[in-house]
Amino acid sequence: MTKAPNQALPESTARFARPALPVEIQEYICHFLCSYCHDYPGLNCDRISTRALAALCRTSRSFATVAQPHVYHVASGSSSPRLLLRTLFENERLAALVRSHDQDTTYGFLRENIKIDEFTSYVEALGLSGSDVESAAPRTNGRDRVNKHLFNQLFLCLAPQLEILRLELESDQIYDEAGYQLLDARLQVICDSTSAAVEAPLSHLRTLHINTHYDWGYGLGIRTITAILQAAASSLEELIVERCTDFAGDASPLRQIQMPKLKLLAFDGCAFEHENGSHLPIIKTFCDRTSQLEEFRFSGSRPWIGENIGLHATAEDILHCVESCGQSLCTITVDLENFSDVLTPAPKLTAGSFANFSRLEVLLLDDFSFCHHMLGSQHNSLPNSCLTDLLPASIVRLIVQLSEESSVWGDLHDLAKSVTYGRFLNFRQLHLMDEHRRPRHDYNIVSESVRVASESVRVAFDSTNVTVSWKLGRSW
Repeated sequence: MTKAPNQALPESTARFARPALPVEIQEYICHFLCSYCHDYPGLNCDRISTRALAALCRTSRSFATVAQPHVYHVASGSSSPRLLLRTLFENERLAALVRSHDQDTTYGFLRENIKIDEFTSYVEALGLSGSDVESAAPRTNGRDRVNKHLFNQLFLCLAPQLEILRLELESDQIYDEAGYQLLDARLQVICDSTSAAVEAPLSHLRTLHINTHYDWGYGLGIRTITAILQAAASSLEELIVERCTDFAGDASPLRQIQMPKLKLLAFDGCAFEHENGSHLPIIKTFCDRTSQLEEFRFSGSRPWIGENIGLHATAEDILHCVESCGQSLCTITVDLENFSDVLTPAPKLTAGSFANFSRLEVLLLDDFSFCHHMLGSQHNSLPNSCLTDLLPASIVRLIVQLSEESSVWGDLHDLAKSVTYGRFLNFRQLHLMDEHRRPRHDYNIVSESVRVASESVRVAFDSTNVTVSWKLGRSW
């Protein structure tokens, strides 16, 4: 006969019952598993960490109390979009716990045929018109894509405390201009509301990471990106853009967006035109409207994404965009090595280009951006001071991306001599990178020559406080 739940355990069983873990230990375990609270490389898959935390919730009431908030911190680990939407809609407390969301996560939309009527019921409950559902759905025959697009919009409306969003753009958003009409409509309803208790979607967003799997990239001014940036502009601190190509009209709403708290602006694997192109003025506008920018990154990607670009932006063009943040920037990355074959005759950065960046400590440059001795340059008679005269006095760490036939070695030796003579008192680390691709048959030979030259540079810095390191070659 089964004992009643409140009946005491037999003495023999109670003797071996494990005591509950202290709350501090439980919190530490949950903090470690939560990919929002603890960025552990082994748990960067949302599903793994979320399932582990959900399992802990089922072990005991005390563990459930501690683990449940962490389960919902990264809601994109959920296996059922239908259940997740229903939970967030019915439980405002859990919805307010959501902090991070990756829209690239596979939710199993193919396994769950969510009908339009289900989305319509949520939309109407949020004070929107049911007809908005049809207009917000992308023009595609794929039901899973329709479900995912509508789900993502509703999710943003139901998670008011969201802080980190990874936006993975689909082809419908890029080419068919499928926007976020439900998000726009929800924001308008809240704007018209007299209740101050309702928080606007994305009003707490701190980090926005934009990417796509499509080889040809996307334009920064598409409707989906514009809608999210307009909603999150006042709180956004980090904007990371990957695989973006040059496209935006003069009348783009992006030109009106202000992000006063922006601290990180990154363009990774992107391709933009020269200074007269359409995107660079937008980047300059972003920088001009914040006084807190601490890090700026631009790395180019020519294959596929950059093939349709005529005149590529040079390092001089890019630096011009961020010069208004000279008093706040601590880190700058300009890596145009992928455009080297079209930038060799382009203007190089000149002496004093970073003179106004009084707080700049970390700088990554490719040698095509500053070395006047590169093949095809009209300044071959210059002494080896291209780099020394370029750096600000505040530099602490310098990373140089080397080209296949780099002419920067004399510049590096000149830099070592300048440090020996007492310049750049804060300079502590020089890191050399040689990561461009070469044919297999001559890869090791070329890398060996770079290795010898790098060792010579290290010896030149031996009598200084600068540590020289390098990463030679790219793994196959």
